[in-house]
Amino acid sequence: MLIYINYCFSVVYNFGIKIEQKNCLNSILNHIAPYELTCLATLFAGLMLALLLWFIKKDNQTANRLLSLALCATVLEFAVPALVLPLAVGPLLYFYVRTLTRTDSSWHRKHWLHFSPLLASYWVPQPLILLSIIVYIFLTCRLIQRFYDSLQPVLMDRPRYAFRRLNQTLLLLGLLCLFTTLNQVFFLAIAWVLIFMAAEAILKTDTRVPLANANADDLEKARRLREAVAVGRLYEDADLTLASLAVKLGIHPHDLSRIINNGLKKNFNDFINELRVREVSRKMKDPAYERLTLLGIAFESGFNSQRTFNRLFKEITGKTPVEYKNNLKKVLPNDKLAMQPHLRTIILHQESPENRLSGTLKRHVMIRNYFKIAYRNLVRNSSVSIINISSLAIGLASVLLISLYIKNELGYDNFFKDANRTYRVNIHEKDGNNEFIAAHTPPPLGEALQTNFPEIESYTRIYMPGDEVVHFVKNGQREAMTEKKCLSVDSNFLQFFNYPLLKGNAATCLNGPGGVVLTESCAKKYFGETDPIGKTLIFDGYDAPFTVTAVLKDLPEQSSLQFEILQCNLAMPVIKHFSWSWVWLQTGTFIKLKPKVPNTPADIQKLVARFPAMVRVQAATAFRRIGTPFDEYLKKGNKYEVLLQPIADMHFYSAQIGNRYFVASDIKYLYIFSAIALFIILLACVNFMNLATAQSAKRAREIGIRKVLGSARRQLVWQFLTEALVCTIVASIIALIIVIIALPGFNQLASRSISISELYDLRICFGLLLLILLTALFAGSYPAFFLTSFKPVIVLKGKADAIISQTGFSTRNVLVVFQFAVSAAMIICTIVVYRQLQYNRSKDLGYNKENVLVIGDAEWLLNNEENFRQEVLKLPEVANATISTNLPASEKYFEDEYKPEMDGENPGSPEKRLDLSSYMVDEAFVPTLKLRIIAGRNFSKAFNDSTSVILNASAAKLTGWKNPIGKHLVYPGGYNKRFEVIGIVKDFNALSLHDQITPWALFYTKSGNYITRTSYIAVRLRPGDYSKGIAKIQSVWKSFLPEYPFDYNFLDQQYNELYKTDQTMGKVFSVFTLLSVIVACMGLFGLAMHTAERRTKEIGIRKVLGASTTNVIVMLSKDFLKLVVIASLIAIPIAWYAMQNWLQDFAYRTDINWWIFALSTTLVAFIALTTISFQSFRTATANPVKSLRNE
Repeated sequence: MLIYINYCFSVVYNFGIKIEQKNCLNSILNHIAPYELTCLATLFAGLMLALLLWFIKKDNQTANRLLSLALCATVLEFAVPALVLPLAVGPLLYFYVRTLTRTDSSWHRKHWLHFSPLLASYWVPQPLILLSIIVYIFLTCRLIQRFYDSLQPVLMDRPRYAFRRLNQTLLLLGLLCLFTTLNQVFFLAIAWVLIFMAAEAILKTDTRVPLANANADDLEKARRLREAVAVGRLYEDADLTLASLAVKLGIHPHDLSRIINNGLKKNFNDFINELRVREVSRKMKDPAYERLTLLGIAFESGFNSQRTFNRLFKEITGKTPVEYKNNLKKVLPNDKLAMQPHLRTIILHQESPENRLSGTLKRHVMIRNYFKIAYRNLVRNSSVSIINISSLAIGLASVLLISLYIKNELGYDNFFKDANRTYRVNIHEKDGNNEFIAAHTPPPLGEALQTNFPEIESYTRIYMPGDEVVHFVKNGQREAMTEKKCLSVDSNFLQFFNYPLLKGNAATCLNGPGGVVLTESCAKKYFGETDPIGKTLIFDGYDAPFTVTAVLKDLPEQSSLQFEILQCNLAMPVIKHFSWSWVWLQTGTFIKLKPKVPNTPADIQKLVARFPAMVRVQAATAFRRIGTPFDEYLKKGNKYEVLLQPIADMHFYSAQIGNRYFVASDIKYLYIFSAIALFIILLACVNFMNLATAQSAKRAREIGIRKVLGSARRQLVWQFLTEALVCTIVASIIALIIVIIALPGFNQLASRSISISELYDLRICFGLLLLILLTALFAGSYPAFFLTSFKPVIVLKGKADAIISQTGFSTRNVLVVFQFAVSAAMIICTIVVYRQLQYNRSKDLGYNKENVLVIGDAEWLLNNEENFRQEVLKLPEVANATISTNLPASEKYFEDEYKPEMDGENPGSPEKRLDLSSYMVDEAFVPTLKLRIIAGRNFSKAFNDSTSVILNASAAKLTGWKNPIGKHLVYPGGYNKRFEVIGIVKDFNALSLHDQITPWALFYTKSGNYITRTSYIAVRLRPGDYSKGIAKIQSVWKSFLPEYPFDYNFLDQQYNELYKTDQTMGKVFSVFTLLSVIVACMGLFGLAMHTAERRTKEIGIRKVLGASTTNVIVMLSKDFLKLVVIASLIAIPIAWYAMQNWLQDFAYRTDINWWIFALSTTLVAFIALTTISFQSFRTATANPVKSLRNE
């Protein structure tokens, strides 16, 4: 932003008034965001007003110049932030107010010490600058306080704050400084507050009434005084004093006292009270004030004491207020009221004072009183206030944390330029019993879509080649590193997706097979701070080195596609090899529609409906090549459909779509967390309602008196809503502190990296403001309307207690049941989630994952794999070792179609085809992973097993063979090669428990059934010191491949990664369940405290009559325990239904047993009993004499 501003200034300065300058400036301004334009306007407006304020000739010119300097120091921050000029704002405001309040003050050299921090301003962080301003604002407010403390009060009046507006403005500045620590936008508000202060100082006319004119006599001064007080209706201020009136009129109190005494022949009190009595008499005659009582009229006219009002009214009129009012009813009809001659109102201008009544002033005073009374009630009922504020703070903090999480999730893939017309291509395939939707597509699909459908503008493909070992030279040293985030893409990938480039050309950087693109952090990893463009990297398995042609800015965390290195698909032999295939589903394809093509869901469905005809033509040759005519394939009930998915839906709606390229989540977790946030804030609001209605007996009398004194129900409703708003505002401040403190832990818990700067987002700020208002409205609405519905006559006669008790108790019962029903449901859900996660860890997977070290990138050993394995087996820490193309829990495997040969025992059986997932393994695979062979034998070097296969039980069952051993499978994709079934293993979960066990095959490594670029060595370690065994294995690795990194992990860790999302959800759910229980218990504690207080005398009588402490505790606890049990009964079916739906995502899941519900009910009852017991025991053990002494 500042670059734009400085550039604008340079353009204006260098080009003068030339036409070219104007065009250039307009061009620049068109590219400035609204925020930058606002800052630019603030800079110009502030400097202009500061100059005017400096040179204007007015009273207090020194003060005006200090304010001018403060404004300059603030607005210049938008142009030259390095100066840190706002550090001077605090002292300048302090001396500005000092000059106004102490006219005799002078400048001393020691005052320059206030500005000494400017010498180190470059190193002072912004939070300290804002803190210094807040401190000086506090000192400035103390100056104003001391100024009024120095004024002598007159008689019984209290001092009046004449600099109220300035004081409020200073408090607003302090609040904005506090908010500026959250978002820099609030600094803009600080600047505009100072701008308005400067504008007010410039436009302000001399409001002082020239009463002290030496040429005017005392009578003229008195007349003008009466006019000033009457016109301004200053007498209506109940706190008016001689000193505060003098400040309002701009004269010295001694001069004002002399004018009143000499000109009016009376003292200050008589002068003001006579005007107040005149105002009361006028309002008595006005039908508009009939709704007010006499005391209400007196208070509105400036009196603050009923006794003083009655005494003065009788002294001036000769009658009491009641007699005067009754006499008016007898003498004059209401429609012809007239002022009595001796009480006629002074008409000072063409418009009478009653027509010039300032409603706005009264409204401001009323709003101020709302907050003042709310504050007093909160302080008076401190225990209830603490409970309310604490529960609301927990609720608001929970909502804020979950909102940050949801905002982070919703930000995925929203940064792409043409996201609204970009789609991922998915394949929906059904082959026999195997049906799936996957984001893996055949290589020729993208070109076929673009060629056959004119609506499609372009396409691009991605392919994940697996781990790459990269050799490079850094600081003259040759090094190697395993790169796990490599991606092979088409040459137009960086034009298709607008990832920002730091160096290079997006159109040409991937045009050839030898180009490679790195991210910024990856480039620094390989080449440090040197320019990477033109440097070379050597990838194992490729004939020629790769040249760095471009550098990308690091990818946003919220990108579903994560990579660090981009290669070109032209360098991938496997893609070229399968360029014809429509059954090799290993690439990801994206298409982009033309700009004017309709892209509503209905339009996309129409487009997708035209795909099958294209697929039937394009895929026919490929299916014939593998021996399966496409038409026959479809006639057997199989499917091969091409689908489109908007890229915006890719992150949240891919739970049931297979993919290995993208970071995926599930939209249901956003719904779950949103519901949790809603329930927690509702629990906090229910606490507020419960405790407010529990205190209704106390507040009812207050409301009755207020109604008698003339308060409308609307005003009382606003009063209660204001109390709720004050509680919510205080709670929100505490909640922000909680969020700032808890965010690092929440990030670790939720596996996110949410920055504290996310709180500065205007959407979060406005959302918090809206949340505060809605929470205050919801929490305060029921108490407000419930408590203000009582009739004052019934309340003041004491007949409302029974109604209040019955109505309030039933309402509180419902709310307590709701609170604990939510808590019980969340406890049940937490137990079920925990049990499922435990089930995932403990279920028999068909293999043993413990103590298995997995060495990746074993393919780089080439022909030395077996030699390496044999060396590892010699180590005493190693129990066994195996070589395979992949391992369980990796979600990487080869899948293709095989044909079981006809069963001779059932010659009429139909021909079948099986989709088999498979690994190629050696003879040690089965014993190393402890798979269980249930029929036949394992691979062995004693046999020629190059054409042998081992099936799992599911695959053997689908073949239809009665005895699979010795039968043969034909592989159409491998030139109809035949494999003999030599063994059957028990089913094992190669994937997560979310998926059903699929047909699986193990081929011998010597079979060469298919080609993969991956190889793994799994080493089973003996129990003991694993670190020692790992170090020895690493030494063996380095003896074979000294330049290659030793990359390993453990199989059980790899397995746990499959459930990372579920584990995260379980942890977050547990934490927020605990918070909901805490909030519910806080409310229950408050109710128990109130119940005990309300029944103190009853308990005292019971104890005097012989009740034991146990009897009293049971009496106080049993009603709450009944409610808790009812809540549990309501929560059980709701929680069962919710968890039953959640468990549907697991093919293998735990049972929801009856004892889970019994345990949750017991837990909730125990928690409630523990919460109540403290207060119950305290009340039960209290001395009954103390509770009965007043009876």
